[in-house]
Amino acid sequence: MIKGLPNPTSGAADVAKLTTGIGTALAALWFPEAALAAPFLPFVIDKFIERPKQILIRALEKGDLSVLSDEQATEFVPMAYHFMEAAKRGEYAHTLEVLAGFIRGELREDTPDAASFARMSRRVEALSLGELRVLALVYQMAEPNDGDNEVTQWGLVEYCNGTGHPAVNDVFSALPELANRGFFVIGPVTPNTGLTAYIPATAFWELFKKAEDAIVTATRTP
Repeated sequence: MIKGLPNPTSGAADVAKLTTGIGTALAALWFPEAALAAPFLPFVIDKFIERPKQILIRALEKGDLSVLSDEQATEFVPMAYHFMEAAKRGEYAHTLEVLAGFIRGELREDTPDAASFARMSRRVEALSLGELRVLALVYQMAEPNDGDNEVTQWGLVEYCNGTGHPAVNDVFSALPELANRGFFVIGPVTPNTGLTAYIPATAFWELFKKAEDAIVTATRTP
């Protein structure tokens, strides 16, 4: 149990205040002033506490979740802690955006589940921008209610070449890694081409159900 984290109180909980309280408690725990030279402390706090905190607050405010119910707040506290833990480990900014978006989607569920976020955060951890773009590419091509959504590496490359999609250079390395993380099931070898098929798994659809907007924003080409 982490001491010092704020407890959800009865009635509506203000997301900004709750997130700030979590950030303040974790900053004191992780980065005590005595352990860091004074000139570096503001930089460390900004990078690992303040910036991630703002990413999370913006994501929730975007989803009209500035104020949480008791049930939402109870599940939000452990999710916010896991989110800040990811930031402390040096997680990519694009991954933090996706995780914040997933928290937003989870809190919109009839019964929010912090464990669901914990499982997804392990799958998403340290995904490169290229791998995230390949996920977005497959989603762009797929139909959620269509049982035939399998893709192959060359099929994705051909699609990228025809559309100018920026994921073209990441397809071959990304699909096996994403399958290892549980986003795809490896299907049979395609008879005509000899290529391995990749089929979107339940975790793939859950990620896009709850964090589609965040993924689109994070993978948008400047």
